[in-house]
Amino acid sequence: MYAEEGKKPPCLWGKAMMQITKRFQVFIKAFVLMSLISSVNASTNIEKLYVNPTGIYELTPPPKYIKTSKGKVIGFDGYSGNIKAKLISKGSVHVEFDVNKGLSSYNSGSFISTLNYKNNTAIYEPHDDDPSCKIKMVFTKKYVLVEEKTDDYNFGCGFGHAVIADGKYVRKQQK
Repeated sequence: MYAEEGKKPPCLWGKAMMQITKRFQVFIKAFVLMSLISSVNASTNIEKLYVNPTGIYELTPPPKYIKTSKGKVIGFDGYSGNIKAKLISKGSVHVEFDVNKGLSSYNSGSFISTLNYKNNTAIYEPHDDDPSCKIKMVFTKKYVLVEEKTDDYNFGCGFGHAVIADGKYVRKQQK
């Protein structure tokens, strides 16, 4: 019949492949769309992993200890510092913070305060001592990154002369 009219017979295999191809294209489009949505959620960090800040942290690198010829420690050169943090509730953390500049002045700074805790971050703002002071502490499972902002780094945040809180404080204990 088709040969007499000079037409090719309809290819059922070709039609089936077209339907499969269309379905496959829909599947690929849906997969790509879902992948994009999931990568946007991951990259914008809609909800960070919650870190319990409770622990004891030490500033790194540690200071170099100055010793007598007999090995007695008589001082240290370089910054030292500690943070003790205790989670009070999901939204607040008690922080005991101290930092020491080391030789030759041994100037230091410290505070004890209960701070708001949101997105693994606590911020200390001592409005009485220095209204421009802001010490931001970002907690991870292994350390705390501390960043100090103030108008005068010579006496900022009520600390001793030229003492700055900045640094990476590594977790030593989790209790």
